[in-house]
Amino acid sequence: MTSDTAAPLIEFRGVYKAYDNGTKALTDVNLKINKGEFVFVVGASGAGKSTFIKLIIHEEKPNAGEIIVGDYKLSRLRRRQVPKLRRTMGIVFQDFRLIRNMTVFENVAFAMRVVGASKKDIRKRVFYALNIVGLNEKARNYPDELSGGEQQRVALARALVNNPSMIIADEPTGNVDPTMSYEIVDLLTEINKRGTTVIMVTHEHQLVRDFGHRVVMIENGMIVADNAGFAREDGEKAPITLETAVFDDVKNTADAESVPAPAGQADDEAALAIDSGFVLTEPQPTKEASDDETEEL
Repeated sequence: MTSDTAAPLIEFRGVYKAYDNGTKALTDVNLKINKGEFVFVVGASGAGKSTFIKLIIHEEKPNAGEIIVGDYKLSRLRRRQVPKLRRTMGIVFQDFRLIRNMTVFENVAFAMRVVGASKKDIRKRVFYALNIVGLNEKARNYPDELSGGEQQRVALARALVNNPSMIIADEPTGNVDPTMSYEIVDLLTEINKRGTTVIMVTHEHQLVRDFGHRVVMIENGMIVADNAGFAREDGEKAPITLETAVFDDVKNTADAESVPAPAGQADDEAALAIDSGFVLTEPQPTKEASDDETEEL
């Protein structure tokens, strides 16, 4: 855990956001999230949670105030720097956003292809990520052959595969059953224990109560509560990396505001979402590449 004197990983300074239709989404938000924290963001539908996330990933811009994410001051961020910012993040969506005509391996691997990773690195790191979420044996399966919980774990592996400094999970348990909801948060907690910052938007208050993490509550666009959560008993751990995760005995466990899109539209959106939420190129998988990369299965 970082000290109080360390620079925060994310900082909102007097942030205001209103939309063109007059909706005031956020009002005078001041918040710091330090490296290595796990933060639940809670609030009713329309409270401003989604806007909060969109501002972090620079999908929206504030009307006033400043947002700092890592080394980036977002008010000064140039367009060409946006992909670099987003590659420091792994984003997990409620509706999974997997590409239906790609296997599990290919869905996770695509996040590495768009950043120019080598085939050797892709093979190693995709299997590392699938091992963490307990899905190595499903690498050749397609999304429609998986349960909802398994699809969300694939989405988490995809978010994790490029070793981001933070995971942003937007209602990741909204489309899975209660048991799998706990497994998803258990998995996010395991990742967080190794140093990766986790920000999870949720409406499931029982989950929040059962896990001892910091809770930020947003109401009518304002932060009305910020509880620090319980102190971690295991102390600070190194961030998850390819080298440490392969040898760790990682546990293989595995109302929302959005509505799942139709199948074809969902595939298009997934292709645009994989590179930490935003990819500008469509996937071009080939059978030859798939067989080559999965030959070690």
